[in-house]
Amino acid sequence: MKSGHVLSLVAISSIIALSGCADNNKVEATQEAATEDSAVAEVAAVEPVVAEEVVVIEEVVVEEVVVEEENPPRFAKVADYLALKPNADWQWETLAEIPGVREWRNKIPTLDGGTNYSIIGDLDDHSHVAAYGTKTKPGLVNISSGQGVAEDETTSAVYKLEDLFREKELTRVESNCDTDEDFPFSQHFYKWQKEGYQPLYVLAMTEEGNSGTSKDFGIAKSFEEFYKPENRDMYPNLIVSDDDGNEITCTFNL
Repeated sequence: MKSGHVLSLVAISSIIALSGCADNNKVEATQEAATEDSAVAEVAAVEPVVAEEVVVIEEVVVEEVVVEEENPPRFAKVADYLALKPNADWQWETLAEIPGVREWRNKIPTLDGGTNYSIIGDLDDHSHVAAYGTKTKPGLVNISSGQGVAEDETTSAVYKLEDLFREKELTRVESNCDTDEDFPFSQHFYKWQKEGYQPLYVLAMTEEGNSGTSKDFGIAKSFEEFYKPENRDMYPNLIVSDDDGNEITCTFNL
């Protein structure tokens, strides 16, 4: 009996010991979990929460600003269309699309009775534009304008130089073939230089009489173009002589 009792006591003691260990393990696990939670809480308390930065991109709308020219020449669109980019030449096809032409008499180059081919279009009742050259390429453009005093004593419909060209783009070219300003028939020469374009040269001729006024503005790549034999028919009054009537060669102070 005593030995059995002793075994029982030992077994009971073992069970108690095991229970104690199990309880201790639970307590330790609980403590470790609590410690970890506490550490996380402390880190969370110490480390600030960084909010995600939101970048807002504003769309910028750029509007093209078109600056309108103040008081442009009345017929600037006609002359400006004739300006040539560097190393460019006129073409029949492009000149046949000159803006401002009210009606074309012919848009296909046609022999003008001589050796020149030409196209011509009316700008209004008193003015027209014409291009002259070979069958393959034009070399000269002329804008003519005229009006009789019977219709208007002031001949206000006749184009003036400033109706076509901007003053800042023109430079007067001195020549031994110039005439006085008040001469009934006068001719003057100009260099026409638009920014970004090649220089062109202008012959301005005016003829005034009792019946009316007419003006011609020839435009070419050189002054020599106006004096070519095939172009002289267009300018029968072109002065090539001195005051004594002696034939001279016109020179230009460029």
